[in-house]
Amino acid sequence: LPIWIADALEIVRNAFPQALLHVFGVGSATTGIGVLALGADSADSLSWRRVANYGAILLPGRSERFPLFRDGRVASRPVIGEADLPLLMACRCPACLTAPTGHARLANLAKCYKHRAVHNAWTVLAEVEAFRAAVQAGQLSEFLKSRLGRTHRLYKPVMQRLARLAM
Repeated sequence: LPIWIADALEIVRNAFPQALLHVFGVGSATTGIGVLALGADSADSLSWRRVANYGAILLPGRSERFPLFRDGRVASRPVIGEADLPLLMACRCPACLTAPTGHARLANLAKCYKHRAVHNAWTVLAEVEAFRAAVQAGQLSEFLKSRLGRTHRLYKPVMQRLARLAM
């Protein structure tokens, strides 16, 4: 269980309170937000490239999505739905800004690994920026609840840490 991640970060933070803690290879962007919430200063992941390689993209607060339905593709990830389009239209990455409509963005992302990789890297960095803005604004709990669903493996340890910090 992921409790060990929270425990390990707490042990290292207590032993080295002035150190900057970096977590290598966190996996998904959502897990990256989770380890930041658990006390890491930074994290890295190749998920933005891996996801792009499989033909999928990242959206804030969502799991990986395929831009378009394609016959013969294994249904390992959902296809972007109408509810996801506002998130895609809010994206300001260089790959998305070249297309004026949601459907044009989806077509560009579906056909080009480079566009997906740029979009995904941009999304990960924007999520970290949004996390830090939520901390500064005193809205971390609301932000995390919008990003880490109750079924996410780090949800429980993150919410437990937030409750301890609020005491």
